[in-house]
Amino acid sequence: MASESFYPDVMPPHPGHPKRADFTMVNLADGKGRGLVTARPLAAGAEVAQLAGLVTPTPSLDTLQIGPELYMADPWFSRFLLHHCDPNCRVDQTQMRLMARRAIAPGERITIDYTQTEDRLGRQFECRCGAPDCQGWIMGRKETPNAEGQAFLTPGSR
Repeated sequence: MASESFYPDVMPPHPGHPKRADFTMVNLADGKGRGLVTARPLAAGAEVAQLAGLVTPTPSLDTLQIGPELYMADPWFSRFLLHHCDPNCRVDQTQMRLMARRAIAPGERITIDYTQTEDRLGRQFECRCGAPDCQGWIMGRKETPNAEGQAFLTPGSR
């Protein structure tokens, strides 16, 4: 039933689409948005969700890159995948599937590494994920730090 899906009824249904019973939308503690947590355990290597959206030539906060200069806009589910430098999920960009990199417990945030999916981000930002190898400043694979990022990355500037 389409109403169980995160996607609107106008999207062609797929059995792998994320279901509202399997994920909860939460407000982030820092007040800077929302993210998704899983309501059920997910095994390492499991397909978490089949992603869907509308194709666009323009990157934004709601898009995932699907090819050179081509993006999939998904303001319903993918938009709420949080960044982490050691994420629990990855995006299979050839089949637009969200895959678990490791076992994920109920109540855990669903995360991906934005630097692995995007040539250019809709907005660069400081990362505070807490991973041992945190990258600090998050930008796309083919970007250089913007002015704010250059200031952030300059030793002694923080």
